[in-house]
Amino acid sequence: MRGKLLFGAATAALLFAMPAAAQDIDQPGDASTQARLSAGATDGALSPAGDTDWYRLRVEQGQRYTIALDAVSESEVDAIDPVLTIYNEAGEQVAYNDDNNGTLNSQLSYNASAAGDVFVEARAFNEASTGNYRFTISAAAIPPDDAGDDASTRATATTGRDINGAIEYQGDSDWYRLSVRPGQRYRIALNTNPNAETPLGDPYLRLVDSEGAELNASDDSEGSLNSLLDYTPQSRGTVYVIASAYADAYQGGYTLRVDTERAPTDGTSADRNTRGRLNLGQPLNASLDFAGDVDWYRIRLTEGQSYRFRLNNGEGDNSLGDP
Repeated sequence: MRGKLLFGAATAALLFAMPAAAQDIDQPGDASTQARLSAGATDGALSPAGDTDWYRLRVEQGQRYTIALDAVSESEVDAIDPVLTIYNEAGEQVAYNDDNNGTLNSQLSYNASAAGDVFVEARAFNEASTGNYRFTISAAAIPPDDAGDDASTRATATTGRDINGAIEYQGDSDWYRLSVRPGQRYRIALNTNPNAETPLGDPYLRLVDSEGAELNASDDSEGSLNSLLDYTPQSRGTVYVIASAYADAYQGGYTLRVDTERAPTDGTSADRNTRGRLNLGQPLNASLDFAGDVDWYRIRLTEGQSYRFRLNNGEGDNSLGDP
C-alpha cells in the first residue's frame, strides 16, 4: 500500500491546513523555474511522459526541512512512483529519495547550512508514467547534536575506546577527527547500540580525508547491518570518521570504536619514494599484502615512444580478484 503522511495538531497549524491549488502551467524541469514551494501542501502533475517539475524553496540556516512527495490517485494501479531530489543553487544534487517507509512515495530531510533558495524536483521513476502528486513540507529547528557534521567538528575518535553517540534525526551525520600515521592499520567499527533507547537501525560508516574525498566506506559487514572497515594510511595526518544511517533513513544510538595494529610488512612503497622498478619487456610478479595496499614502481620512459601497461590477476587461491 502507498503510505499517507499524517500530522498532529501542532504540525497542522504550521502547514496552514489546506493544500495550495494545483499549478495551471507546467513547471520547467531546470533552474529557470519560478514556481515556489512553501510550508504546507502543494499539488502538481507530471505530464506528458518524461516530464520533470522543479520548484524553488526558500530555506533558512539552522532549519531542518522535511519534504514528502506522494502520488495522488484514486487508483493505486494508475499512481506514479514519485522520485524526490533537491539541488543547490549551482544545480548540484544534495539530497535524493525514491521509496520511503515501505511505500513507493518519497520523503527526505534537508538541513539548511545557509539561507537561500534550493530546487526541489518531482519526477516519476518510470519516465513513461504520468499522474498527479502532492508535496508536503514542514520545517523545524535542527536538534542539538553531540558531534559536528563536517570537517569543522571538534569531536575526536581515540583508538581503543568506545564512543556512544546518536544519529539525532534522519539525515544527521556525526564526524570524528582521527589522527593516523603510516605503519599502522586502523580497524573502524560502527555498530548499533542495543542499550540505547532507540538503537540505530542500519549504521553506515565512511572515512574521508581533509579535503572530503572518500577513502573507504562500509554498509553491512560480516552478515549484519553493522559496518566495519580497515584503513592503512600512507602518510601522517588527520582523517574523518563519519557515522550515519544508510540512506539517511534511520535515527538512534550507535557505538563507534577504532582499534589499531602494526600494518603488515609491504615489500613495495606506495609513494614516489618506492624502490620498486619495472623493466621493459620483463614481467613482474608481486602481491598486494593487505586491504588498502598500493604498490608503486619506477619505470624509465623515452620521449616520443608509446607504452602499453597490463596488470593481470595472479594464479592460485590467493590471486588478486580485481586488479
